[in-house]
Amino acid sequence: MTDRPRLASAEELRRRRPPNRKRVESIKRSVELDIALNELRERRGITQEQVATRLETSRPNVSRIEREDDVRMTTLQRYVIALGGELELVVRFPDGERLTILGAPPQSPGQD
Repeated sequence: MTDRPRLASAEELRRRRPPNRKRVESIKRSVELDIALNELRERRGITQEQVATRLETSRPNVSRIEREDDVRMTTLQRYVIALGGELELVVRFPDGERLTILGAPPQSPGQD
């Protein structure tokens, strides 16, 4: 009978090999975006199939977009439009300045 090396437990592996922080952060962002897009769609009462029809793509492709960790801005914009919304991107600076760089800033009543 040969002596087999003992398998390491998950705890032992974690001690030997610390997690790759960059990869962990990427996974976290991916999960956050996945949840955000899923929740956004579900709150609007829209199915993946309906989004797919509006985007002229397949339901699996919509699922992929929702799981993507780095969605292109144009894809995100098309996705939001398919939900019936408008994407707005606002940059905020520490001094309080805010600049809208995508989409129209909200107008006050009486402005045209």
